[in-house]
Amino acid sequence: MRKRIVDAWSQFENDVAAYQHVETPLPVVATVFESLPAVSVRLNGQLAVATNLPEFDVALRAFVKNIPANPSTDQEFADCESACKALKKAEDALTAAEDNAMAQVTDVETMRRLVGSLKTLARTTRLASEKVVTARKEAIRTEIVTGAKTKYASHVADLNKRNGVSYLGVQYPDFAGAIKGKRSVDSLREAVDTLLANAKIEANATADRILTNISLSEVKEFDFLFADLPVLCLKETDDFAAIVATRLAEHLAKEAARIEAATARIAEQERITAEAAARQEEQAKVTLIPTTSEPQNLSPKPAEFKADTTIVHSSISD
Repeated sequence: MRKRIVDAWSQFENDVAAYQHVETPLPVVATVFESLPAVSVRLNGQLAVATNLPEFDVALRAFVKNIPANPSTDQEFADCESACKALKKAEDALTAAEDNAMAQVTDVETMRRLVGSLKTLARTTRLASEKVVTARKEAIRTEIVTGAKTKYASHVADLNKRNGVSYLGVQYPDFAGAIKGKRSVDSLREAVDTLLANAKIEANATADRILTNISLSEVKEFDFLFADLPVLCLKETDDFAAIVATRLAEHLAKEAARIEAATARIAEQERITAEAAARQEEQAKVTLIPTTSEPQNLSPKPAEFKADTTIVHSSISD
C-alpha cells in the first residue's frame, strides 16, 4: 500500500512538472436564440368554390363497390384491370382539378409555395445541424482517446529507453470504456486523464520490476539460460529470483556431472594407455634375451691356481 502511494505521488509530481494550464470553461448554457415569429395565415373575405365533387364522390364510391374484390375468372380479371385504369385517370383528374383551383387564387398559391420553401429550409437545416453535432461529438471523443493513447505509448517508450530493453509492452488501458456514458467534454477529459495517470503508475511499477530483475548478476553471467527473459522478467521479483536460482542450480548440477564424466573418461583413457605401455615394455624385455641352438654350460669354471714361486725360491735359499 505504501509503495502504491509513493508511486502515485511520484507520478503526480511528474504530471505537475509537465502541466500546461488551460482555462477552465464556464458551465455551458445553450445560447438563447430569438424566437421565430408565429406563423399566421388567414383568408380575408368570402371564398366560394364551384364544384361537382359531391356528385363525383357518390359515383366514385359506387364504381369502387362494383370492382371484383377477389377475381377468379378472365372476365373479372379484365374488369379489374379496366377499373384500375379508370381509377388512375380519376386520380390524375382530381390532382389537376385541385391544382387548377388553387392556381386561380393567386395569394393562396403563393402562400402554399412559400410555406413549402420555409418548411424545407427549416427541415434541411435541422437535419444538417443534428448530423454536425453528432459527428463533432464523436470526433472529440476520438481525439481525446487518441491523445491519451499517444501519451501512454510515449511514456512506455521512455521507460524502455531508461531500462535499455524493450520488454515493457504497450497495453493500452480501456479509454473507450472510461468515457462511456459521459456527455460533456470536461467529463470525457477528466475520465481519460484519471485512467491515464493510473496506467502510468502501473507502467512505472512494472518497468522498475523489470529493471530489478534483469540487473541480477546471475542473469547477466548466465544469459543463455534465460531465452525467455522478455516474458520472465515481468514476474514479481521474488518469483523471478526463485526461477533464476532453480535454473542456475540445474545448470551447475549438469555441468558438474559433465565434468565428472569427462574426468572419468580421461582417467580411463590414461589407465588404458599406461597398461598398453607396460605391456609393450615387458614385450621389449623378452625380445632382448639371446637364444642359441646348443645348450650353454652354465656351471662355474674351476679357479686357476698359480704358485707363488717367489716365496718358494726364497725359502730354499735360506
